[in-house]
This record gives sequence, C-alpha cells and structure tokens, in this order.
Amino acid sequence: MSEIISKTSAAGEPAPVYFRTATGTRVHLPECPHLVGADGHAATPAEQLQHPVCDWSRAQDEGHGRDYFDTIEDAMRRVGVPVEGHDVVLDALRFVQHDEVFVVHSLTYGALGRDGRTVAGFGRTFYWVGDQRINLPFYVDSSRLGHTAPKAYGDACPSCNLALPLTGVCDDC
Repeated sequence: MSEIISKTSAAGEPAPVYFRTATGTRVHLPECPHLVGADGHAATPAEQLQHPVCDWSRAQDEGHGRDYFDTIEDAMRRVGVPVEGHDVVLDALRFVQHDEVFVVHSLTYGALGRDGRTVAGFGRTFYWVGDQRINLPFYVDSSRLGHTAPKAYGDACPSCNLALPLTGVCDDC
C-alpha cells in the first residue's frame, strides 16, 4: 500500500485518506478489512468522487465503528467486564496471536484481530476464541422468568427416585 499522506479538510481537521484496489468499486480507510491481502493504492480525488465509501469505512468515519486500545485490560474496562473476570479472560487469551485490540462502539464486545480478521474476543460475561464461546464463572443463565440461580440437589432416593435434599434424608419416604 502507498504511504498515507496527511491532508486537512476545510475545517482544519485531518481528512481521511482512502484507498482503492485496482478493480474495486468502492474506496476504503487504510484499516478496512476489505483491503486485507489486496493490492491497494491511495485513491485520487477523482476516484474518491467516482466511488462511494464502503459501509465499514463509513461507519468508522461516522463514529459507529471501533475504538482501538493498546492492551486487552484497557478494552475490558471499556466494555465493562467485571474485575473478577479480567484474570480469566487474560489467561484464556494469552496465547492468541493478535496485532490489534478493539472495542465496537456499541460496547457489546471487545476483540483481538490478526491481519485484519477477528480471531478472539470477550463480552461482559463471556469470551470466545475461534468459534468456541465460554461463559465466565460468574455468568448467570437466564430463563423466560428472569435470572435463575443454580439449584443444588442431592442424589436420587433409592426407594422413590426423587431427588434427595442435601441432608441425604428423603422427606417423602
């Protein structure tokens, strides 16, 4: 890719630099996943007028995209992962190779990216690596009636087959 040249808009703010592939019909921000592995070049002013901005890049420009962080800890704080889940997430993601850490603007999750592709991530009550999602230890499953607490049952009674209370003495027999 070409070197990114800093430009300014009429308001004095830096104008985004867009890229385009030789056969592409849209222009993209340099970090756009559509450019991964593609041979792109800085779009000329004429190309920027001729081709629309891709949806991903437009979302970034409008503030609906991602915020990038230097550390996973910073991203977890931004998403709102409870402190008791930080060590679990860090331990689970320690071997994941990544070159970026980001949080989506909806704050529903943070993720690790490698070469422009998301490879792992986390939410307030879970993390995932590849296609496997793991709930954090404090996650409480929900039901149609609201949150449910884990129920503690003993073994089954040998005579009536009902669950024994934790005392081990059957109340029904």
